[in-house]
Amino acid sequence: ERPARPFGVKAITALYLVSALSSILAVLFLDVLAGNDEFVTMRRPELQDLPLLALAVSQIIILVGFWRLQRWAWYLVMLFAGVAMAVDLWHYYQGSPYYTSMFISVIIVLYLNQRDVQQAFLRSRKAETSP
Repeated sequence: ERPARPFGVKAITALYLVSALSSILAVLFLDVLAGNDEFVTMRRPELQDLPLLALAVSQIIILVGFWRLQRWAWYLVMLFAGVAMAVDLWHYYQGSPYYTSMFISVIIVLYLNQRDVQQAFLRSRKAETSP
C-alpha cells in the first residue's frame, strides 16, 4: 500500500501545473499580454513561441514524473527551480524584477528540501528496487 503524498508534493505539483498552463496561455494570447487588446482571440503559435511551448511540454512531463514520485523528476524540478532563480536574479539586477516568479521558486525549493518530500521520493525508489 502506497503512503499518501506529502503536502509539499501536492503544492509543487499545483505550482508546476499553473506554470505550464500559463506558458501555454501566454503563447496563445501573447497579443493580449503585449497590450493589443482590441479583441481577445487565440492566435496560431509562431516560430519564436517554440521555446516557451517546449518549456511547457517539459514541465508537464516532469509534472507527471513528480506526481508518480520518480526521483529523476525531483532532480529536474530542483534544476528548473535553480535556473528560474538565476534568471529571476538576473532580471532583478537589470531593473525589471519578477517578484511572483522569485517567490514561487523559493517556495518550490523549500518544499523540495523538506524531509517528508525527500523521504517520499526515497521510499518510491526503494519500492521499485525491492524484489
